[in-house]
Amino acid sequence: MLGGVLRGLRGNHNLNRPQAAEKKRAGAGVYNFRAFHVMGDTMSDLLKRSALAYKELMSYRYHFTLGRKGQLRHLSIHFPEVAYHHLAGFHRAGIAALLNKKKSLETVLTGAVTHEHFKRAGAVLEDRWTGICRLKEIIEYNRVVFYYRGHEQPGSMLEGDYLIVHDGVVFFIAGGVPESIFEQKSRRYEQGCPRFVTLQISREEMATGEVTCLFRSATFIEIPTR
Repeated sequence: MLGGVLRGLRGNHNLNRPQAAEKKRAGAGVYNFRAFHVMGDTMSDLLKRSALAYKELMSYRYHFTLGRKGQLRHLSIHFPEVAYHHLAGFHRAGIAALLNKKKSLETVLTGAVTHEHFKRAGAVLEDRWTGICRLKEIIEYNRVVFYYRGHEQPGSMLEGDYLIVHDGVVFFIAGGVPESIFEQKSRRYEQGCPRFVTLQISREEMATGEVTCLFRSATFIEIPTR
């Protein structure tokens, strides 16, 4: 847990001023999914890189402080191993070797399942794997979080409490756990959702409890407990 009580906004300043420099570092503009795919030797490389990227995130818990109309809200995101199965879209593939959700991450890392298995199953999930490869960047450089209630998108089966849209990627969080990630196309999932500005992002090392502040808005005040 983060120490202190996090409170308040000071003035009516632009909270997104640091974003320009950070987007330059992270890669500004709409992300080119096609270009990302061809960076690796094969689609199996992309699949394995997504598993490696998720395994790295399993070491962290992220703490967000969000602001909207003078009110604060706190959001924590952690990465249980079992959540990789749904995030990577394996529930859509019906591949026998991936039916065990708890072991699907290691199954990919050992190479027991490759892109060829998904090709034979007719499952096109590359945009999800690409998003997972970029998920650390999406979380650490994002400055807006949407509160997702579900009724904004009639007919959608997607579940989630919060929604992040970042450089062409849509990322859903449910109960503090990653729920879904994919390339944004014509549907704007954030439309009609309450918009929260990111005031602070901290990354906690799960093994040690050490917390690093990654971002704090210049307009945000932290008031420690007495």
